[in-house]
Amino acid sequence: MNDSLCTPFTSSEVEKTIFQMSQLKSPGPDEALDFERGREVGPTSRCGYFQSAPRISHLLFVDDTLIFRKANLEAVQTIKCLLKKYEQASGRRVNLEKSEVFSSLSVREELQRPLVDSLGVQWMEKHDKYLGLPMVSGKSKQDMFSGICERIWNRIYEWNAKYLSQVGKEVFVKAVL
Repeated sequence: MNDSLCTPFTSSEVEKTIFQMSQLKSPGPDEALDFERGREVGPTSRCGYFQSAPRISHLLFVDDTLIFRKANLEAVQTIKCLLKKYEQASGRRVNLEKSEVFSSLSVREELQRPLVDSLGVQWMEKHDKYLGLPMVSGKSKQDMFSGICERIWNRIYEWNAKYLSQVGKEVFVKAVL
């Protein structure tokens, strides 16, 4: 019995096992199904006790939640009610000073200010960053990402003088860029 357990795996056994694997058969390292499954499922269903709650995207993390709503006062009231219910259910307070609102370019500026003031959060400028990348990319991708390229080149020049040999620099540049 022990001999059969200690024998090396054959290539056909490995191949069979790999082809049986699926991203949906087990949770990932963060104990959640991956984003591919989230895209298929779409937004989560509403809470049973709070049927008027907006659907919350699968883009839900410990500290970050994206809520997609229309830009009107009714939606703002729904979000305020949702945040209040969250605070009651979780015992945690939502820090509105760290919360931000962003809207599409089609929302007029005279409508944006009352909505932001009513919600009590900050307005996110269109070129703010989320996880180090621009939230919105306009027509000129070069303008949007020039800051990132500039930072990379500055870092390379700093390391150029300090740490890396010529071969090390070449490997680094090929790996990063």
